[in-house]
Amino acid sequence: MSTTISPAFRVPRDFDIVGFSRVARQKLTPALITNYYQETLANAVFTQDNFPNRSFKEVVLAELQDEGFEKDRHFNAAFYFYLNPVRDEVYVHLKGFPFEVIKLAKQLFSENDDYSYWNGSDSQLEYLSVAEWQDRGKAWLETIPVSGVNVNHVKVALFDDYMRHVHTAYKEFASVYENLDYPSEEKRVDRLLFSVYHDRLRESGFSYGFNDLMSAASRYFVDGVSALIAVDEYAEILEESSAYTSTLVSNNTRYAL
Repeated sequence: MSTTISPAFRVPRDFDIVGFSRVARQKLTPALITNYYQETLANAVFTQDNFPNRSFKEVVLAELQDEGFEKDRHFNAAFYFYLNPVRDEVYVHLKGFPFEVIKLAKQLFSENDDYSYWNGSDSQLEYLSVAEWQDRGKAWLETIPVSGVNVNHVKVALFDDYMRHVHTAYKEFASVYENLDYPSEEKRVDRLLFSVYHDRLRESGFSYGFNDLMSAASRYFVDGVSALIAVDEYAEILEESSAYTSTLVSNNTRYAL
């Protein structure tokens, strides 16, 4: 079975988890919330590009509501501290962190304490010998058995219960809106082109099924326009769709709240 425990670190046996949790929340909570609103903005902009007749505020509110702000919201970012009962060592595994915040989270530990492990491929950390790497895998197996159950652990969640009503969340979003990175015009055109092209393709009389569309979507952001359905036969529709999406995005460089 493939196992990936990364990023992870080995910390002193008397590691101050309470003090650490306080520092971690102070340093990481703002970054995680900003990252969340960054994703909210990107999704809202892509939606607004597709449905320009709706107000941007309406789109943002819908995006926040879809994400569960009207319910108890539990962000997943957490530190899991494990005790290896065989070696009497303490390890910590970082889980649920978005890519954009993981680098900041790793700065709370020393690089020398890295204790990540994976067995899904032949690769390993270059600075470890084969024997050292295998011993690290054994240490994690002692800590987290195949069953995945380990009663000797402490979870430090950065958001035990992050709750916001959707309108409160909107005010919070609006307060940081100007400081968020707006999606590039290139990304917006790419996202919009997919739906515009296929809508016009269908309007031309060409018939395609849902599975065809999903297959094209799964390949589009890797293969580009070559993944679009029947694109070689309908180059004229692609050209028209590209011109339309470019004009639409350039005329709406930044939506107003």
